[in-house]
Amino acid sequence: MAHANEPADKNSSVQVNLGGVYTDLNDFSGAGIKASAKLIFPRTDTFNFYGKVSTQQSHDKKQGTDYYLDESELALGLEYFINSNHSIFLEGADVKQTFDQSDKSVWKDYFNVIRLGTQLQQENYNTNLEKYLIIFNGLNR
Repeated sequence: MAHANEPADKNSSVQVNLGGVYTDLNDFSGAGIKASAKLIFPRTDTFNFYGKVSTQQSHDKKQGTDYYLDESELALGLEYFINSNHSIFLEGADVKQTFDQSDKSVWKDYFNVIRLGTQLQQENYNTNLEKYLIIFNGLNR
């Protein structure tokens, strides 16, 4: 995922990310884009607090029908730096998902999640590996 990042120091900074996404959910397998903005509040040299907003859309086409999965998220998190290229994080997020078939809304879901993950940075690219620890308050509609 490509990103633009201000230099890390004791001041707040903003990180803007734009990248590709692949979603595999039940019978839906779609590729798309994801955009996010992260406001970082450094607490120490090895510890950050952050807020993040993101949106993504995936598209799949089967038997001449278009399917879309949209997801938006608002998250708060804590990040610990193991070294300058590797960090681990714990975050909580509110997530909204919608699934559409062509122009028709099929379902909407709202839920909260707690996530644990790691981020590796190489040159100008970040790689995130995440594991959902808890998902609660899901409302299928």
